Amino acid sequence: MNNRIDSVSSSFASDLSVEVHRAKSTEGVLDARIDTVSSSFADLVSGLDSEFATLSSSVASNVELNGSSFETLSSSLKSAFADLSSSVASNVDLNGEAVETISSSLSAEVARAVSKENSLDTRLSAVSGAVDSILSGSKVELDSLLEVVDAFKSADSELSGTISTLTAAREAALSAEVLRAGSAEASLGTRITNVSSSLDGEIVRAKSAETSLNGRISTVSSSLSSSILAEETRAKSVETKIQEDLDTLEARTIVFNGTTNELEVSGSGVENNSVSITLGNSGSSITLGLPSDVTIGNNLTVTNNLVVSGSVTLGESVSDLTKVEGQFRIGMFSFADVPDGYKSNAADYAGHMFYLTGSGQDGSNFPFANKWYFNENGAWITHPVFVFDDGAGSGSIS
Repeated sequence: MNNRIDSVSSSFASDLSVEVHRAKSTEGVLDARIDTVSSSFADLVSGLDSEFATLSSSVASNVELNGSSFETLSSSLKSAFADLSSSVASNVDLNGEAVETISSSLSAEVARAVSKENSLDTRLSAVSGAVDSILSGSKVELDSLLEVVDAFKSADSELSGTISTLTAAREAALSAEVLRAGSAEASLGTRITNVSSSLDGEIVRAKSAETSLNGRISTVSSSLSSSILAEETRAKSVETKIQEDLDTLEARTIVFNGTTNELEVSGSGVENNSVSITLGNSGSSITLGLPSDVTIGNNLTVTNNLVVSGSVTLGESVSDLTKVEGQFRIGMFSFADVPDGYKSNAADYAGHMFYLTGSGQDGSNFPFANKWYFNENGAWITHPVFVFDDGAGSGSIS
């Protein structure tokens, strides 16, 4: 049960962590996109302001310079050179070499200044041409620098509006995501609370069930212990009684006595057809059987078939009575099965009789088939049969 609780708690904690991470990641992406748009807009405005300031400064510094301006600059430079020469001449002991050196330096400075002025004039012409080119290709309403500045300001206002609109949309989306994430977190919290409540209930139920099972197990264990103890006592008592009976039985002696011509006893220790055996002695073995010549002193009852191999003598004197109650059949032979003695030596079989089946054999003592044959005084004769005529009442012997 604890494993199931840990598994469910771990699963909900993992789901909550994934949702919080996803919400924070989405908020970070939205913040980064807003920062990127704001930064791009600020860079654009700054670049436009810088370019406009540079252009305005360059134009203000260099436009409308004409020939009088250059002449004023040249006159000022000459006046400065003259003042410098006068100052040098009045304060320094000039000699020819010094004057030549100063004149050379002054000529070099004049040449440098003229060259710089020519370079500035070239740059001014280039800037003037660029401004004229811009103004000549612009719309009518943008044919002056003031109008260009106003157009920049108008475009800046529209761009700010667009950025504000995008920012508002992103903030709305972010707010919606925050609300959705908060709702999802609240739902997860509710589900966790419900599951925790269910788990608490399950824990209480499981503990109650375990307590009940422990009680039942204790009861069954106590009952089984009592039953096992009672059975052990009973079994020991029975085993003791069986051992006593076995000891008594093993101490008993059995005497086997045979009967002359009826029962024969053989084996170790047999004397005069009798032996005594103690049951507890191992290795004692006797055999009970019939002798070769068996005498039954009284009646013999056979409830099933009696098969005797060899000759059977019924009765030993003329006073003995052989009685058959039930069916009695004398031997029936085909000619081939007739004993050879019957065929060759009839004198030895006086008093014998049998029934011949099948067919007889001419020239023998048994020419007729399906007849009784009797041996009278050593000769075989056919039993005569008298057949009566049903109509006339007369008969014949055959």
